[in-house]
Amino acid sequence: MNMTNAQTVAAAQSAPLPATSSARPFYWSVRRELWEHRSLYLAPAIVALVLLLAMMVGVFKLPPAIATFDSLSPDKQRELASAPYAIVALILVATAMVVALFYCLDALFGERRDRSVLFWKSMPVSDRTAVLAKVAVPMLVVPAFLFVLITATQLFVLLGNVLVWGVKGLSVSNLLQRLPLLDMPMGVAYLVITLALWYAPIYAWLLLVSAWARRSALAWAVVPWIAITAFEQLMLRTSHVARWLRDRFFGGFDAAFSTREQLAEAARRAQQGGEAMAAGADYTPDLMRFLSNADVWFGVAIAVWLIVVTIWLRRRQESQSD
Repeated sequence: MNMTNAQTVAAAQSAPLPATSSARPFYWSVRRELWEHRSLYLAPAIVALVLLLAMMVGVFKLPPAIATFDSLSPDKQRELASAPYAIVALILVATAMVVALFYCLDALFGERRDRSVLFWKSMPVSDRTAVLAKVAVPMLVVPAFLFVLITATQLFVLLGNVLVWGVKGLSVSNLLQRLPLLDMPMGVAYLVITLALWYAPIYAWLLLVSAWARRSALAWAVVPWIAITAFEQLMLRTSHVARWLRDRFFGGFDAAFSTREQLAEAARRAQQGGEAMAAGADYTPDLMRFLSNADVWFGVAIAVWLIVVTIWLRRRQESQSD
């Protein structure tokens, strides 16, 4: 009986740990990042409240075009009705992206600066798990939170517009018909996912600088690119690096969305219904165009390589933290 119990205990100890136990350190590492960097969700939430307050105040002074909404063309009605929701989405996305960039720049630099890296290295969390948790924050957590925040904010904007339009005697049904209510959440999800992929090399570069720089992490993240751009311009009389940086910072939206003209041209080339495809919003999600963009996957490959180097650097931080 005793031998049987001993064999059972030995077998239990030698059995592989379940998948949930290996995921637990990663989960708590992500939770730790959110505890220590509350601006990741507080800043966008505050901006959303400010936007709602501004729209509540401004909604009582409707633009002149709203008074003649029912007499406008369907395309103009669609453009006018969708404008507040697009503004909300773009402002919140820009806020979250700026906060995520500064988070990446401070994620590893901050823990070395206050020497908390020594404490966290004493925990049963590998350097790979710690770095991947920091990568998951701008790549997964921020986009997920942003989707919920934008969708909720747009819902409040919609409720406010319905109430005001009803009070002003305008056609609420006409407004609802011109809004792509079912497509709006899908468009927001598509926007935050594609931008996360597009910004992946920037996030990874800032994490690498955060792991390497002993001081002035922002300067080390920016100055090398300024030097490279100036060298190329002065010595080679070209601006390929500057153009690449501009496209990487500001080209994500254009890479993920197509205009009416682009869709119509693609439809004509494919001999498909160009006019039917072109009808709709000025910018339309174009998943196939985004996935076939070599710059997207080139950026993802660079991001993976930078993350591997960041993990290697963090393993050396204990000896460097003097």
